[in-house]
Amino acid sequence: TGSRDKTAKIWDLEHDKDILTLSGHTASVNSVAFSPDGKKIATGSDDKTAKIWDLTPEGWMASMGHSKRLSGLSSTQLDAYNLSSLLDLRPQNETLLLQTKDTWQIAAFAELYTDKITRTGLPKKADYERASRLYRACLESDVDNGYFEKKMADLEAVWKEKTE
Repeated sequence: TGSRDKTAKIWDLEHDKDILTLSGHTASVNSVAFSPDGKKIATGSDDKTAKIWDLTPEGWMASMGHSKRLSGLSSTQLDAYNLSSLLDLRPQNETLLLQTKDTWQIAAFAELYTDKITRTGLPKKADYERASRLYRACLESDVDNGYFEKKMADLEAVWKEKTE
């Protein structure tokens, strides 16, 4: 959908909630269309611009940190939009994510890996190491350190509980 709030949204109609918000227009978004292959969305706005949004994992990672990037996605949105394995697709994706210095987006991926560890009976050490690296990057940003210290402590507790 397009909206007067200058965004376009992709919705999960079954659960009646938005799963992806595209931000970047400076006026109402009044037209939205998917490409035939579903990998891109075109939006048109009253700001007299049209934007093409690349919805592939590679396109999403490449757009991070640029003025036309997608707005930050929560861990729930990443999972709902099947982007939860984005960092596993190519080794450099984690590096690209960290280079953005987008603390809250990095944290969303850390949450995905923490949740994965929590849900599984036999967690993978690689998932724990990735979640730790991502949370450490969040701590290094000096944004809401108390919150990220608690997240690290929670991750450590879950890992200890699952591996003993």
